[in-house]
Amino acid sequence: MVSQLAQLRRYRGFIVGSVLRDLTQRYRNSAVGAVWLLAQPVALVAIYTLVFSHVLGARMPGGGSALAYGVFVCAGVCIWTLVNETITRLAGVFVEQAHLLKKQQFPRAVLPLIAAGNALMGCLVFLGLFLLFLTATGTWPGWPLLAALPVLAAALLMATGIGLCLAVLNVFFRDVGHLLAVVL
Repeated sequence: MVSQLAQLRRYRGFIVGSVLRDLTQRYRNSAVGAVWLLAQPVALVAIYTLVFSHVLGARMPGGGSALAYGVFVCAGVCIWTLVNETITRLAGVFVEQAHLLKKQQFPRAVLPLIAAGNALMGCLVFLGLFLLFLTATGTWPGWPLLAALPVLAAALLMATGIGLCLAVLNVFFRDVGHLLAVVL
């Protein structure tokens, strides 16, 4: 176990470089580029807040404004985006990177770390926007916000485990990847 961690530490430059390369390649040929990384979760929060708080009249327990419901939705979307993207990316990692697995010699644990790192980068960008939203709306919770870090870590570990199990199944049954999009 210690030797595997040391080996992963030795490849940390490869991991970070691959995460950054994947992020730039994902948005390379689009018109607005990496703005899509921000636009997708912001649009989800805006739509959910508009539909549930204004159209359906949902309110937080104990009163509160529509902004309080928006903060609630934003926190949920942040964690869901992390879990969804981690599972989706990991489910196809062995099939998509088969050329690397067959030809090059490197620790195989690097591939799931790269996939999880990509999902985490997207979550961190959204988390930064969420913190700006909290500051702008005057709903900054203070020190209890640090309690979100273990929740995010637990969600990332759970999603990584589920994603790895699905990645192994996806190698043998390619329907897993198609079914996953429907289930998530």
